[in-house]
Amino acid sequence: MEFTYPYPEKILVKIKEVEESYISNAELAETLCKELIEIGRQNQDDQLLGFVYYHFALIDYYKNQHRDFQKNLILGLKHQLKASASELLAKSYNVLGTTAMFATNNSQAMDYFMTGLRYAEEQGVRDMIGIINGNIGNIYRDLSDHQSAITYMKRSLEDTERHPDSFNEKISLALLYCNLAACFLDLRELSMADSWFNKIKAEHTVHEDIQVSMNVFEIRYFHKMGDTIQREQALQRLIAFLETADFSWNVFDDIFSLCEFLQEKEQVDSLLQILSALDKMLSESTFTKFRQRSLSYKIYCYQQKELNQKLSAAYMEHFDLTKQLEQETAIGIKNDIKLREELETVRAEHQKIQSEHLLLVKKSCQDFLTSLPNREWLDDHLSQVFERARDKQVPMALEVLDIDDFKYVNDTLGHQDGDRYLLALSSRLYELFDKEVFCARQGGDEFVIVYENKTKEEVLSIAQELQRDIRRLSLATADSRRNPPLTISQGICQFIPDIGKTIDHYYQLADQALYRVKNQSKNGIYLTSI
Repeated sequence: MEFTYPYPEKILVKIKEVEESYISNAELAETLCKELIEIGRQNQDDQLLGFVYYHFALIDYYKNQHRDFQKNLILGLKHQLKASASELLAKSYNVLGTTAMFATNNSQAMDYFMTGLRYAEEQGVRDMIGIINGNIGNIYRDLSDHQSAITYMKRSLEDTERHPDSFNEKISLALLYCNLAACFLDLRELSMADSWFNKIKAEHTVHEDIQVSMNVFEIRYFHKMGDTIQREQALQRLIAFLETADFSWNVFDDIFSLCEFLQEKEQVDSLLQILSALDKMLSESTFTKFRQRSLSYKIYCYQQKELNQKLSAAYMEHFDLTKQLEQETAIGIKNDIKLREELETVRAEHQKIQSEHLLLVKKSCQDFLTSLPNREWLDDHLSQVFERARDKQVPMALEVLDIDDFKYVNDTLGHQDGDRYLLALSSRLYELFDKEVFCARQGGDEFVIVYENKTKEEVLSIAQELQRDIRRLSLATADSRRNPPLTISQGICQFIPDIGKTIDHYYQLADQALYRVKNQSKNGIYLTSI
């Protein structure tokens, strides 16, 4: 990922090594992470700490250390929120979603994925948007909602196909093609399934997980086509591959879906061959649910073949695994509850950080005395309204107004009474605010009103009402003497933006209109419409 902080080259090298080695060389990655944590703590660098704890969590995930995984992921989230590191937040919630999906908790997984998607979209992190949409598609596929699955997978393709030369992107593309092919196969749209499957072959991407998914698809595809010879050949290729290849646990859903398919078709011998090929990997696994599920299929096969001795041993082992799984499930539920509590704490902290940030932004864009939007906020709002009006060719108006004889009030009565005039006018301007009228203090006694999508008559009516209300105000001095009346001069330019002109052009016209009022009698309105 890209880091916004200007790190020295030696730190950037460590960061890159962590990204490249956390799966292939966990020991090296852990050593580097510990070094980076010290650097992050010394510099109070939340972005770096968020990055390191996220990768510590990934290392724990691949080592099946559930408790450490949760602890480090939560630590990472806290630092990422402080640093507003949207890309890392998206990645963290994507990992939470995949672990929940792995535990067959699709509802919780969807919640995590949607949160991650919001963070990814916030910063336009297209590769993460693609990954998360692909994972949401897999949830819908698991729920047999194939149309929704296809919709999300195609959304994922829009982003995944942006960088087709990257090896990781090629892997993601091939897996997406395979999942889309499987969805259309389930919908019995064989020509579409065949079309997507051929895209995988065109990628020429060699990866163990993809090979497994391709073999599983071929077996089911040839069965639906009624081609038993090719189905059997594909099955033998898969069995040979499972006995020798080093594939990840991520493809076990595909393998077990094939086992379920073979059981439904009463292909007992083929099912036993698959289960036998998985034995070595499962014997080394700490995933009890995989071993139990494999054993359930074996029990079915032993029943069909009346292998009573094996059946009896399988029942006993299945009973032990069931008890073990119940214990692990209970621990898992406790861990998940704790995780949710900690996530809620993190979310509450994030909301507090966001609220404080918004308050600071608001204060920085407000005029200190009147609390009206200041010039910076005005410039930002004005450019947005101008762009909308120019693009849609609808009217807008700019009003520049100031207080008549304000210098006299300040110099004669004092700045305290001058502030009373400013606050009185500002209070009335606040009442004008709505979605199409925006008021701001430009500086000194000068104010600006921006009218959006209003006719000349509507603008003039609002300006005249403001003038009348200001005349009615009666202001007392600090020592209870009556002040001179508060009046204002208003210059307005109402227009539909010309494609070749900038907002400055129209602002000058409004300013000229104000000076025309000043040079005549003050306490008046002049509106120019072009």
